Amino acid sequence: IFQTCTQEALHRALYSGTGDADVPTIECPLARDTVLATLELICNHALGGALVCIAEAKAFEHVFGAEVPNAACTRSSDQGYMTDYLRGIHVRDARFQDAFREFTRPTHNDRWPEDYPDELARGRPKDGAFLLSMDGYRVQC
Repeated sequence: IFQTCTQEALHRALYSGTGDADVPTIECPLARDTVLATLELICNHALGGALVCIAEAKAFEHVFGAEVPNAACTRSSDQGYMTDYLRGIHVRDARFQDAFREFTRPTHNDRWPEDYPDELARGRPKDGAFLLSMDGYRVQC
């Protein structure tokens, strides 16, 4: 079952917990701002498919932590390029938005073009997800 709604309806629901979106209220202003910034990022900057997960950094550590036998894990398909590139850059920063837009720009082989201006990106896969902490910074890409 799919449910559709507008960006505005999601915005209202995040503040009030009501409406057609069936979204819980986010009381923490910092977390709410991160979710809203990510919503704006996806709706206004994604040029193709995108997966973004927002959680407390400790929650990511708990789920993907090395201390848990047979735990799920994360791997970087681009040898850490996006994780390194977005280090210390907030999701609301224009640099983050530009990088996200370029990451989601479709290519014939799902890789950064060989003539991309940033030589470190060239030929690397454009696969995977963006894991963001509740304060709006990347944990891993």
